[in-house]
Amino acid sequence: MQSIFFYTNAKVYDLTAGITKKVNSQIKAFEKLGYNVVYSGYIKDGVAIFNSDGSIITKKTYPIKSNRIQRIIRRKLLITFCTDYLKKKKESFKLIYARYHFFDSSYLKMLKCAKKVGEYVVIEAHSYPSYEKGLSIMTPVYLTDWLWSKGAYRYIDFVAAMNNMKEIWKRPTVKISNAVDIDAIPVHNPSVIRKSENEIHLVSVAFESKAHGLDRIIKGINNYKRMGGEWDFVVHFVGTHLESTKSLAKFSPYNESFIFYQPLSGKELDEVYDKADIGIGSIANHRVGSYFGSALKTIEYLAKGIPFIYGWREEIIGDDFPYATRVELNEEPIDMNTIVKLYKETRKEKDLQQRVRSHLGNDQSWEGQMKKVIDYMNRHK
Repeated sequence: MQSIFFYTNAKVYDLTAGITKKVNSQIKAFEKLGYNVVYSGYIKDGVAIFNSDGSIITKKTYPIKSNRIQRIIRRKLLITFCTDYLKKKKESFKLIYARYHFFDSSYLKMLKCAKKVGEYVVIEAHSYPSYEKGLSIMTPVYLTDWLWSKGAYRYIDFVAAMNNMKEIWKRPTVKISNAVDIDAIPVHNPSVIRKSENEIHLVSVAFESKAHGLDRIIKGINNYKRMGGEWDFVVHFVGTHLESTKSLAKFSPYNESFIFYQPLSGKELDEVYDKADIGIGSIANHRVGSYFGSALKTIEYLAKGIPFIYGWREEIIGDDFPYATRVELNEEPIDMNTIVKLYKETRKEKDLQQRVRSHLGNDQSWEGQMKKVIDYMNRHK
C-alpha cells in the first residue's frame, strides 16, 4: 500500500476543533482511497507524528511549561520536527500533502525535504489569500509569508485550492472545496423552547476570528430592539470567542439574548444545534480579504439541514438558494428583519431538514474532494 505524509497543524486531542474534525475526515478519505496515512499534529505537551490509527510514531515535548510561550513556539517546533522526520525517512511517500501554514525559511526547508522523499508535493491553500487589511499583530507574518512564498514553486508540484485561481505560487491548481463526513452528522431535530411565538433562536459554532463577524449580530439585535422590533432573539454561541465579542454581549441592554457555551462536540453539540432555528455562518470575510469560497460551516449547516445566513459568495449554493440568505459584507450591523424573513419562509416547510440536506451530494464528502487530488496527481505522472 502506498503512503501519504499529511502535514497538519491540528490539535489532535481537541475533537471540538473544526480543523481537527476536518483533518480526521481527510485522513479517513485518503484511507478509503487506498492509501496509508502518516500525519503530524499538536499534542497537549508538544508535537507528534502519528500512524493513521492515531498511535504515535515519534514525539517531542515542549522545552518550557508556559502555555503562552508554547503557543508562540509550537509552529516552529512542529515544522522543524517534521523536517527532521522527513530527513531521516528511508522509504518514500507517494504524496506529501501539506496544509498551508504561512511561508518562512523553516516551512520552505520542510518542503525541500518533502520534495526529496515525496513523489508529489501538494499544498492545500485552504485560506488563500488570507491577509487582514491594515496593520495588525499579524502584519510581520504576512510580510514574511509574501517574501518567502516567491521561491515556494521549486518544491511544490501543484496546489489544492479552495478558490477559482488557475495558478497559485506559480504552480497549477486543482480545485477542491470544504467538505464533511456527511454520514457522521445527525440531521437537525428541532427542540426549540420558546418563551413566546415571536422568538427566534440562532446558533454559531466557531473558534472565532474577526471574519466570523459575530459583533454584527449582537449590534443588529441591539438596533432592532432599540427601534421597537417585535421579535425576540436568542443566540447560542458555541466555541472559543473573542473577548471583544463577549464584552459586547455582556454590556448589551439585551444581554439575556446571548448564551455562551464552551467548545462542544458529539451529542452535546447536537443538542445545542437542536435548540436553534437559524445558523450563523461567517459574515465578515471581507476583514481578511475573502469574498468567495467554500466555508466548512456552510457544508455543516447543509448536512444538519438547518437554514442559515452567510457572507461571501458560496461556491456550492447560489444567492437564490431558498434555505439560506447572503448578507452584505460590510461593517454594518445585521438587519435582523433579514433573519425574521428567512425564519418565516422556512419554519413551516414540510420535511425542511431533508430538503436542506439533499442539496449535498457525494462531491461534498471528503472522499470526493480528496479523490480530485489523487486523480489530478495520477493524470500528471
